[in-house]
Amino acid sequence: MVAALSRDRPGRRPGGGSLPGGPAGRPSGAPADAPRPTPIEALYAGREALDGRHGAHRERRRRCRIAADTDREAVEAWLALYADRPGTCRQYRREVERFWAFCLKERGKALSDADAEDAAAYLAFLARPHPDWVGPPGAVRGSPAWRPLRRPLSSASRRLARAVLTAFGAWLVQQGYWEAHPFDALPKSRAVPERPRRVLPRSAVLYLLGHADRCARAAATQAEARRFRRLAFVLTLAYETGLRLGELVGATTADLVRETLADGDLWWLRVRGKGDKPREVPVSEALLRAIGRELAARGAPLPGAGGPPVPLIGKLRGEGGLTASGLHRALVGFARSAAEALAGTDPEGAARLARVTWHWLRHSYASHALEAGVPLEAVRENLGHASLATTSRYITAERARRHRETTRRHRAPGEGVEE
Repeated sequence: MVAALSRDRPGRRPGGGSLPGGPAGRPSGAPADAPRPTPIEALYAGREALDGRHGAHRERRRRCRIAADTDREAVEAWLALYADRPGTCRQYRREVERFWAFCLKERGKALSDADAEDAAAYLAFLARPHPDWVGPPGAVRGSPAWRPLRRPLSSASRRLARAVLTAFGAWLVQQGYWEAHPFDALPKSRAVPERPRRVLPRSAVLYLLGHADRCARAAATQAEARRFRRLAFVLTLAYETGLRLGELVGATTADLVRETLADGDLWWLRVRGKGDKPREVPVSEALLRAIGRELAARGAPLPGAGGPPVPLIGKLRGEGGLTASGLHRALVGFARSAAEALAGTDPEGAARLARVTWHWLRHSYASHALEAGVPLEAVRENLGHASLATTSRYITAERARRHRETTRRHRAPGEGVEE
């Protein structure tokens, strides 16, 4: 379960409200030896009254249509709806448990007691979290270094948190567990959607691939060389397809489909994305060869050769595929090592690589495909976006042209206009 803070902070008002010094933050002048986060199960020690049985939103308990008497049981009932979608379930759990821990430790109340003031304070807290809530990238859940956040959340990430918590609360109201939910009372968001900033230039993608190849050639053992070659394959597969992390770890040889046409064969990768929606992503001949080399290195059957399906990304030892968290840690760790190697010659590029997460590759795929002239509708279908508006955020060439034309031709009097 989620990690939160190990004991109450001085200055927190048990009935709700903000701490002095910022929205739901630590009071000014707090001691340096800050309390450390611990699992949410420990938060209930001495707080049995905060299990939600008597929460302010529980007036309709007789009408409840789910087998839940406590907030913990209600959370699990909602997450059970997404048991067949591990990536979605993992993301929803993270968002709900963060808010849950915030209610218990920062506001001193049960999840079922949270009101609109708590919801607003939480969204502000995500933008400026206390350092106790922020841990290093790559820390494994349950380890001493793990924290609920890796950094203050961007406005886009805060909108996602709000959307998930709104859906969660609406479902509990629909099921009669709650009378109302706190996020429903907040003003509607009018924020302008952000354009993706976590995009690598193509040169950085080429550097990562080259760094993996150099590390493989310089490796002291075959096992180490194999690890870097697999990383190069993962980068190639992710960058050429734009798949989400969960989609990629779930891809198997059975998902590779050949379509025979009069002028040759086309290969596609079948994917089930968000909402369990199926789609097919084009696979180039070069990518198909890379998949074949990776499978051959593992002694697995090649696409179309028959045999039981195997994951496209396999473990270095033994059978089976990697978990999403395991693959993400491998990528982040590799990007950090690449950043260190680049720091001496390109500090700015190194700083960018040091921040890379999996979704940077998906953003980079979208931006670079559109820049290369792939039609917007094709990129939308490949990414599995429901709306063209979402995909169009990645269009940068037209924005750059508009900027150049406007600033070149329209100036204030006396500034001059280029002809």
